[in-house]
Amino acid sequence: MTRTYHREPGDLGGRLGIIIAGSAPNWRNGVIIAQENDTWTVSVGGFLGDDAPGEDELFPAYLASLPTRDIHDVVAKATPKTDFIRYRYAPSLRRRYERLARFPAGYLVFGDAICSFNPVYGQGMTVAAQEALTLQACLARGTDDLARRFFKAAAGIVDIPWDIAVGNDLRHPQVRGERPLILRFINWYIGKLHLAAARDGALAVAFLQVANLMRSPLALLRPAIAWRVWRGCRNERVGVPQAVHAGQS
Repeated sequence: MTRTYHREPGDLGGRLGIIIAGSAPNWRNGVIIAQENDTWTVSVGGFLGDDAPGEDELFPAYLASLPTRDIHDVVAKATPKTDFIRYRYAPSLRRRYERLARFPAGYLVFGDAICSFNPVYGQGMTVAAQEALTLQACLARGTDDLARRFFKAAAGIVDIPWDIAVGNDLRHPQVRGERPLILRFINWYIGKLHLAAARDGALAVAFLQVANLMRSPLALLRPAIAWRVWRGCRNERVGVPQAVHAGQS
């Protein structure tokens, strides 16, 4: 559920936004991001039908159920600028065109038609832009066998964000899918990183760089990052808020 609100200078102590990742026990997530013309965009939701209500009298209670009350406290006193807008997303979907033996000449498939991601991760436009650059490079070498060359290259682009999005969705126990040992370890580690990142800005930045496809996921396993995760979780407490704060205005 998304709605925009009027933004006051003192909101969030001058910060430009907060991202609250979905996690146990209720898996609800939310984001509040500063926009132009003194507005906030607030978007919250849940998994598997646990939708945010689109009613003024019920929406604040849903916000209050998030791991921190930052978004709730802004919305509670802010003036709405739009109505509620609901968006539901069923599955992430990937089509493996690179595995086809033949493809019609003069046609290509692109963007979400190759792979559509859970939009909560904000990866679709970045992937489409990377595919556009790849297509440009493929066309620079001519149009012969274009589809095969492009689909093969596009598959390499999709691999990382697909693993990030699907792997994180599989943290939720009710999401269907295989969970091999390596995925269980990665999700355990990312959960610890989220806990530590609530108090360590360097970890928050490192995670967002990977989530926004600026760096490889392997960057989160570097010894310096793993050390910060361990240090941040030594005195781990139940209920530490999983909020990532954006920079100062």
